[in-house]
Amino acid sequence: MHSNTQRLTAKRHESSSCLLSCCDSKTFVYHKAETPSEFINLLGIGQEQYCRYVWSPHINPHKSPNKPAAWQAIGRRQSGKPVSKLIDIKLQAEGYVAKTGVRTCSLDLFVSPNQFFDWRNTKQLAQLHANWIDIDTVGHDVISQEQQETLFTEVLQILREQSLPVPTGYVASGSGGMHLYWIYEGVPAYKWRVRIWREISLVLARTLKQARPSDAGWTVDFAASRDPARVLRLPGTFHGKSGRIVQAFIGGPLYDFNELAALLVRSEQNQQAIELHQQGRLEDLRPKTKAKQAKLPQPKTTNKTGRHTIGQWWFRIYSVICSHARVKGVAEGKRDLHAFILYVALRHIKRSPEDAYQAIKALNAEFIHLTEDELAAYLKTAQQKHYKYTKDSMAEYLESNLGIASDFLFETTKATLTPEEICSRQQDAAKNTTDARRSKTLTVLQGALTQLVKTRMTVTQKAIALLTGRSVRTVRRYWQKLKTFERSFGPALYIPAPSYLSA
Repeated sequence: MHSNTQRLTAKRHESSSCLLSCCDSKTFVYHKAETPSEFINLLGIGQEQYCRYVWSPHINPHKSPNKPAAWQAIGRRQSGKPVSKLIDIKLQAEGYVAKTGVRTCSLDLFVSPNQFFDWRNTKQLAQLHANWIDIDTVGHDVISQEQQETLFTEVLQILREQSLPVPTGYVASGSGGMHLYWIYEGVPAYKWRVRIWREISLVLARTLKQARPSDAGWTVDFAASRDPARVLRLPGTFHGKSGRIVQAFIGGPLYDFNELAALLVRSEQNQQAIELHQQGRLEDLRPKTKAKQAKLPQPKTTNKTGRHTIGQWWFRIYSVICSHARVKGVAEGKRDLHAFILYVALRHIKRSPEDAYQAIKALNAEFIHLTEDELAAYLKTAQQKHYKYTKDSMAEYLESNLGIASDFLFETTKATLTPEEICSRQQDAAKNTTDARRSKTLTVLQGALTQLVKTRMTVTQKAIALLTGRSVRTVRRYWQKLKTFERSFGPALYIPAPSYLSA
């Protein structure tokens, strides 16, 4: 184990020197891994500091009690809950393969490339190990291994033509699809880093989709490619539909996360995060686990500072689609897609379905241009069902169906403040408000004092209070400042009595 680790570390250092020139004339030759472990060791599978999740539809499909669950963790869960061994999970994933006519273990087994603290979701991400792109055949058709090699060659050619980094390796799923991996040494999954992870995947997925030939027999699965908590097929296991072994191919460079990000990240927010991290000025706050959150006092209010409501989120999507449609127009083959998602957005924004329908009719007249019958037919299901979308599924809809960049969905519009920062800002705001109020009161009192002096009336606290409508107590608090103000303009404002003028 120790020698393998040294070998992998040496290989990382060796390949890092050519990372920034990975898109140059150097050609990487990909070959089938001699053993599945040769690929999965690159991801650190089996050497988890935290935990990964493994899943198979053939493990306890009927959820029978006292039997293994379909989802099982390997490694170490922070909560201390039980974990499994990968070899045991492989034996449990047993099923009948019609193609071969035999029962097989290690069937349709999926594993998460990234690690988690306890449970498999984005908030529980602990370490990032790779970015990936999920390539599917059109119609999910099973193709031959020769056709699969041709598919990879076509995808690789696009990456090189677009000056994008080539993958470390890829996994042939067994049916025709494949998963391209850009692997790097595990890095902590801080929120800013997960945001960068998503942009890296977006750039790769979008570029492949846009440069893909119109008659290509493959597509990019946006949802799978942009989900850092995804599970993908494990090399060395069997594909239940084709009966073929899931094979891994290697030969590309191993990456460094920061350098890979520098090659692909374009958004100002993420570029700034990279610079701050390199300068040591970005605080790496570890995500809180559920166990730690349970010990914290829960706020009584449901208002979340700096977060948007679902209505605001949909309004932003609605605004982006409308702006794009007004500038670029709506292609004839995409009118139904625009009408559908805009109506779904309006259902979340408007008070009633009727208001939403009147609004979509106005948009239809403006730039969608469907007939009334067509509009009613396309929106029939959306009128009966209240559709909901996740951030990733909405990104896929915008990118794949409307041709609209979805970067804005993953931008942080407001910085998340710590409780101490919020308290400090509230104190500063309160102080500024108090200072402004005091300054205004003092100005009013000084004006009254000036008026009393000009009219040769006796300046008293009671007289100023009566003239300004303030209380005597208020005037008393400002009295020393008023006396100082009175001395500042001195005798020049005192007008002599008429009897003295005649003398």
